[in-house]
Amino acid sequence: MSAKRKILIFIAAITVVTGVIVYLVIVPTVIEIRKISQAIYNERLDLEKKYLRGQLLKKTIEDFEQIKPKKDQLTSAFLILGRELEFITSLEDIASQNQLIQNIQLNINEKKKREEFDEVPVTLTLQGNFLQTMNYLASLEKLNYYINLTSLKISAADQDQDSSTSLVTTILSGKVNAIGPDKEEKD
Repeated sequence: MSAKRKILIFIAAITVVTGVIVYLVIVPTVIEIRKISQAIYNERLDLEKKYLRGQLLKKTIEDFEQIKPKKDQLTSAFLILGRELEFITSLEDIASQNQLIQNIQLNINEKKKREEFDEVPVTLTLQGNFLQTMNYLASLEKLNYYINLTSLKISAADQDQDSSTSLVTTILSGKVNAIGPDKEEKD
């Protein structure tokens, strides 16, 4: 065998061995490195999502803790079923303060259920002068109870007197939000 041929066979053998090493060792290693890189990337994304959820949960808990002391204030905006007398007494007090004759129709039996509360129809009929009625409405607005008025009707009781002292009849219709006594106690 000639030296030239031996060199060619040697170069061919080295090329084949290098190719086998590349194919059997380096290519699978590169594929494995890519898989690991993708897994690390996916894990990083998952950790970022969990971190953001943790931050959101932390913020939610902080917000809840800030709102917790205001629970009584929020609950006081509702009529507590079974304690309607407190609501009626509040209405009677402001009618008395404004020297109005008042008739209250609180229709507990006609309440409409909502998700978190009930709506109880209420009709207030007032008699007095216009200024007293306006003062009553201002006082009604300041009450802790949330009353959603659906109609307001003011009519003159007599036509021939001075407008500041003439009597008016006012009919207020609406709904008051109510909750059961069990929801009042929940934390």
